[in-house]
Amino acid sequence: MGRLAIRRVIYNGKRYFFESPYLEDGVVILEGTNGHGKSTFMDLIYYALGGKVISFDKTNDTPSKHNEIYNDEDNYVELQIELDKYVYELTRYIGDNQIFVVDQEQQVLETFIYRNSNTNPDAVIFSDWILSKLNIDVFDIVQGTRNFKLNFSDLLRLIYHDQSTEVSKIYKEADNSNFVSDSLEIRKAIFEVLIGKSYNEYYSLLGKYKLAHKEYERSQAIMDSYDEFIGQILNDDLSNVIHIKNMIAENQEMIEKVRNERNLAYAQKGVTTKNFEILDEQKKLLIQLEKEKDELIQSKSAVMQSIA
Repeated sequence: MGRLAIRRVIYNGKRYFFESPYLEDGVVILEGTNGHGKSTFMDLIYYALGGKVISFDKTNDTPSKHNEIYNDEDNYVELQIELDKYVYELTRYIGDNQIFVVDQEQQVLETFIYRNSNTNPDAVIFSDWILSKLNIDVFDIVQGTRNFKLNFSDLLRLIYHDQSTEVSKIYKEADNSNFVSDSLEIRKAIFEVLIGKSYNEYYSLLGKYKLAHKEYERSQAIMDSYDEFIGQILNDDLSNVIHIKNMIAENQEMIEKVRNERNLAYAQKGVTTKNFEILDEQKKLLIQLEKEKDELIQSKSAVMQSIA
């Protein structure tokens, strides 16, 4: 895992300006009474690294807003950092979800904080960029039906604690708390990464297992529903099958009788007009019985398929 060092913090706006001294290696201690900006200093660092600071959010009229920053205009925070001896300058405007990265050759890279903040599939995500510079692989964690990519801001939950974090908590609250981001599995992954361990293959296989298990449970639920359906229809429909078979046999007997009468009528068709009338009636009856026969055969087929 690589090394990140914060070297300088700059805030610039129409009304206010602040620039910290160069921060050397070692322990840096901020000292001052309440209201002198210690928390704001840390919030500016966290915000420049892609974190969410409610008191800076101009789209949310929260009562806990930081008035000097919230009411300022054209304001931004600039962070000078070192990543394994390479110097970068990060700039994020207040209320914006983009971070501009300038390297030592003055090349500018536009990155995005949120993965769904734009529709460009080639957009660079700031978290992926900085994790790659720190030699930390970006891996997916499957939780329920959702895939969760471990972000740089997740790692900061064990590094940066704001004043709203309870003193008894090891992990700072997630920027977007939900059952995925605050799960024990996510916390475990954060701890493993920060102590220099990487379990990409493990989490990849674990994700595939969870997806396969979810598919198994879905298929099992369908099978259980089918078994329940078959159990419900078997008792009732077996008696229906017997009844349908009896009706088919009776209709076949009737058809045979009609055929005999038709043959007799043909043998005598030259005798009287009455015979032709009888013949017409028998033809109609035969057509109706043939239709009923077809319907019964279809019903029988459907029932036999349902109990197969």
